[in-house]
Amino acid sequence: MSSLRYTLSYENIEMELRLVKINNLHLHEEIQPELLEKLVKNLQKEKTIRHPIMVDRNSFVVLDGTHRIEALKTLNFNHIPACMVDYMNHNIKLAFWYRTIKANKSRDLLSILQKIDVKMKKLKGSEKDESSKKALISFASGESFLLFEGAKKITVYKYLKEIEKKIRDSGFKINYDAKEDAFRKLKEKKSVAILAAPPLTKEAVIKTALSREKFPCKATRHIIPARPMGINFPLKYLKNPLICANKKFVEILNKKRLKVIPAGSSINSRKYEESIILFQ
Repeated sequence: MSSLRYTLSYENIEMELRLVKINNLHLHEEIQPELLEKLVKNLQKEKTIRHPIMVDRNSFVVLDGTHRIEALKTLNFNHIPACMVDYMNHNIKLAFWYRTIKANKSRDLLSILQKIDVKMKKLKGSEKDESSKKALISFASGESFLLFEGAKKITVYKYLKEIEKKIRDSGFKINYDAKEDAFRKLKEKKSVAILAAPPLTKEAVIKTALSREKFPCKATRHIIPARPMGINFPLKYLKNPLICANKKFVEILNKKRLKVIPAGSSINSRKYEESIILFQ
């Protein structure tokens, strides 16, 4: 094992843990300012970074960890712990967050959407097979509507971001859920509607990031068969030159034990569909 990197192999995924220069990374999603502010405060308090970000080793496009990167930049750090993977490995899945909209007894969601002039086309039964490739909103009543048909995907995502804000401003609450949880909530009438964005491809994610464009926050959800967590690397070492900092990083990881936590487990109130490789 090199003194400048820590390697792992799990379920046909080769992972390389090392520090990388923040300025070499490419982001594909925007940040949420309130989340960034909270993370900056946590880093200042804890003085460690808990988990590595996930990065495509070929393009240096960030798959997971946008807010951690921006938080460390805010605190004037130049490096960040990263887990480098081959994004094109078929075991790494690109999935999506569904927006589940909770009912508001005093407001009717459909009428609100019509008032804010959202371009909607009611789906007929014969059209529903094609709807999975497009943006749509599905109601608990069984009605579904296509949104912004014909627009470019990045444009659709930006429109959806505006719609989300207007729905929240109208008093509705929106949560982000995996597909199965979103449709379960809709079936159980725990939500009044589901807002779904058009699916992206890995190639589109990379192309967008390298062109310096960004999708809105929560555009993608990456499922990696094994996700390294719990490195708890002290921030003070991120002030050192990269080679020295990397040597310290690998030295610290080599002293830790590894524990595999099965897929479907919850850590810090977040459910992970992939297995977790926990450094202890």
